[in-house]
Amino acid sequence: MPQMNPARRVLVVEDDADARELVVGHLKLVGCDVRACVDGVATLQAIDTFQPNAMVLDLGLPGLDGFRVLQEMRDRGGKHVPTLVLTGRSQTDDFSRATALGANDYLLKPYTPQQLLVRVARLLVWSRRIEAAQAAPGGD
Repeated sequence: MPQMNPARRVLVVEDDADARELVVGHLKLVGCDVRACVDGVATLQAIDTFQPNAMVLDLGLPGLDGFRVLQEMRDRGGKHVPTLVLTGRSQTDDFSRATALGANDYLLKPYTPQQLLVRVARLLVWSRRIEAAQAAPGGD
């Protein structure tokens, strides 16, 4: 399994307790600093306070669903959080809508731990590149 830098912050957004604990557990095993949310409103707050480097987002959330979270992130501007949508929704329209709203990757449940960790590792590499580009002279 890929090893990750312990300084990498990952926000896990999942309303199902068992599924959430599974994802959190896999990420902690490889050294990620993980926070979890169960709904969209708490997610938007955690993005501001926790400042994650990557996010694993379920679409079927109570209240503000995953699509609305993506929409709100895009509308608010500011830092883009590289996002993996982890969902049971296999419809092409769901994939298209999520990626159009800014999701970087889409993984269907059920999944293997290796599939999850490889995809999150890829998001964290992308996050580091974005941060480096923004820190460079003239970077935004």
